[in-house]
Amino acid sequence: MSFLAGMQGVVGMLAAKPPPSVSYIGITKPAVAQNFTLSGLSIGAADETRRVIIALAWNNAVAHRTVSSITMDTVSMGAALVSVVGSSFLGGDIAFYSALKPAGTTADFQINFSGINVALSVAIFRALNENSITPHDTLSDNAISGSNFSDTINIANSGWVIATANGSGTSPTGVTWAGATEQFDDVIDATVVRDSGALEQLLSVQTGRTITATIAATSPGGCLAGISWG
Repeated sequence: MSFLAGMQGVVGMLAAKPPPSVSYIGITKPAVAQNFTLSGLSIGAADETRRVIIALAWNNAVAHRTVSSITMDTVSMGAALVSVVGSSFLGGDIAFYSALKPAGTTADFQINFSGINVALSVAIFRALNENSITPHDTLSDNAISGSNFSDTINIANSGWVIATANGSGTSPTGVTWAGATEQFDDVIDATVVRDSGALEQLLSVQTGRTITATIAATSPGGCLAGISWG
């Protein structure tokens, strides 16, 4: 094989690398606790490039709790990629964590908090073919404007963004998204708190893409958080 032919083959393999992608796998809502042991949660199909991302949303009617530790199959998921404290106790808090996990289709999670939470939502995402080992950017907002939480985020080439909103109020009926496509929207605490998530992928380079979550409720509160990756 000539040098030129060999170089053309290398270039061809590099050009064929799939772009970064992300998919929503599912949501789990365990019972009231301080330390949560979650066994056999789906993390999607195995892949040598897979990164598991979890978005936690929790609330307590008395005080804001903090995450003490979090493991996936006994391995620490490290520090939060982004975290935000809700605008009210009922609004709850959000934090994102991630770790590479090439093998398996399920995983066991241990999530420990500083105190008991009334409710917890664990949303799982599966990301593939990353070009970076850290997020490209993050977003967060806990200062509601009308019924909206909103922030801007930078996007990498062929990148993606995921965001979750913890929406509270009197009888919240849903969360509406702009800037990303809704993946789930569910009640996590009786009739006073909802957790919703959205994503968008295969995006071009952008500076300041606006992501907005609109909370349908009387006297809405809560928070918004998210990450982008490339």
